[in-house]
Amino acid sequence: AALVSTNSLLIYYSQEVKFYSLLALLATITIYYMVKINSTYKIKHMLAFGSINLLILYTFTISFTFVMSEILLFLIFIFFTKREAVKKFLYTQLVIFCFYLPYIPYAIDHLTHQTSKVFSYVCDFSFVDIILTVQNFFSPILFNLFKNISSSYYLYLQADLTNIFFILVVIIPVSIYFYGIYKAVKFNKFNSLLFFIGLFYTISVATAAILGKCSFLTRYVILTLPLMLILASYGLLQIPNKVLKRVLISFLIFINLSFL
Repeated sequence: AALVSTNSLLIYYSQEVKFYSLLALLATITIYYMVKINSTYKIKHMLAFGSINLLILYTFTISFTFVMSEILLFLIFIFFTKREAVKKFLYTQLVIFCFYLPYIPYAIDHLTHQTSKVFSYVCDFSFVDIILTVQNFFSPILFNLFKNISSSYYLYLQADLTNIFFILVVIIPVSIYFYGIYKAVKFNKFNSLLFFIGLFYTISVATAAILGKCSFLTRYVILTLPLMLILASYGLLQIPNKVLKRVLISFLIFINLSFL
């Protein structure tokens, strides 16, 4: 809660009248129901999980890759942990998916005809865009939220990579988050599941950007952010040294608050 409430990207989009903060909320709720399903395997939780994913699909056209990654990877996870629940999970998701069928023609039209107009102003994809998104996720400094200009970011990095302020508010926070995510993924298989859902969705958007089907902007992969924040929080709390744990978490909160 502390890391989410002080996250610059989420604060920024909470003040913008668009659906990106809603996407972050819905992604967080899906994680909640994944935890519930993993512990109880009740149909009501599976239906709730599918319903939230349905809202994500109706909210953001290109989110189908996130939802598909979430369902397929979770299905594989259930297959190896509680095989008798596989059919129950699969059938409930198919029932919910039927409510998405009326939207499919619009989604196809949007992805095939309208995207060229929507993304015509955005530059070509560069792997620097992924670095930029990592910075926007985990540091208080937000860069190029509207249009990724990779060339200017190269100059930005060259100018600031050795700057003490840049190291303090970007390099160190990002490193702490990465360490927390590593600790969480190492801890158990369910955390690995959450990590790979976010990773696969990010890769799918990057692949679409490489193919010229969409742009790779931070807000387009904001569904990944709640997964990574939860993993980082979980991982940091597993640090056995209480002093180190408190220092790292306090540093993240202090840097975000002081910069804001």
